[in-house]
Amino acid sequence: MKEIYRYISCAICIVILLLTSISCRENKRTDRRSITHKTFSLPDIPPIIGEANERKNYLTAHYWDNLAQCDTILLQDESIEQAFAHYITLLEEYPTEIAQLHITNSLQKMKASSAWQKRLIDLAEHYLFDAGSPLMNESLYIPFAECALASGRLDAYQQDQMRYRLEIAHRNQPGSQATDFQFLRADGHKSSLHQIQAPQLLLVFYDPECQNCQAILEDLASNSILQRLQNQNRIKVLMIYTEGDEAIWQAHKNQHPKGWISGFDQNEKIKQKPLYDLRAMPSIYLLDADKKVIFKDVLPEKLIPYLEKTIP
Repeated sequence: MKEIYRYISCAICIVILLLTSISCRENKRTDRRSITHKTFSLPDIPPIIGEANERKNYLTAHYWDNLAQCDTILLQDESIEQAFAHYITLLEEYPTEIAQLHITNSLQKMKASSAWQKRLIDLAEHYLFDAGSPLMNESLYIPFAECALASGRLDAYQQDQMRYRLEIAHRNQPGSQATDFQFLRADGHKSSLHQIQAPQLLLVFYDPECQNCQAILEDLASNSILQRLQNQNRIKVLMIYTEGDEAIWQAHKNQHPKGWISGFDQNEKIKQKPLYDLRAMPSIYLLDADKKVIFKDVLPEKLIPYLEKTIP
């Protein structure tokens, strides 16, 4: 009888060990599942949409539809940042008003997912508002900032900060007339922005002691397309020093290429008001004959191809 009990006890132990082993394996599977998070993926475009432009429109309109399903542990994931940069390149293909509407609609869809909505707003501040970003685009930043203000998540200080950013972003927007200002010319005469007559005007705010300014201005001065347009009297270049140190301006005012207009903001009104956004130097604007803004804070790599298209 004892032998029988011994066999039964051994069998029970084996069963318990097997069950424990299975349980451990199941727990490991569960653990693996628990750390597998849904990554962001672009929406599937319905096969019925075949035309390229319509497919682009669908993708842009539904770009972030799958984001709310992603685990918030992915908030700082690099793939989200890459997706945002790609989103901006898509938006830049649209007229400003349409692009802004796409952004507003997308942010509204994410209203219930405040963490992801805030993440996109933070990325917009980094990519679209930061003066050092190659993707800087204040027109596209505006709907993100407006969403942040309306979210109710900002304290009083943050609200004031966001309102100021919006004010800067709205100022001298493409399509609006550039704010007029007075300046002292190199010959000692006073003039104003709107007094300069030209089919196009390249307005450059700069600091002669800024190395980045020197490098960019040297590239512009040697650019054959800009030189050709100047020789055809199709464009003028106005250089404005805004830092208030007249001695520095006097020392450098005649160092610009022939035909460029050197100006000095004697009373520092441009900077103090401020009339223009001067967060980074140089700050380059392209204006048309009526002093309406074509480009605001434009980089040479975007400016020059545009100017090339204007050559008859």
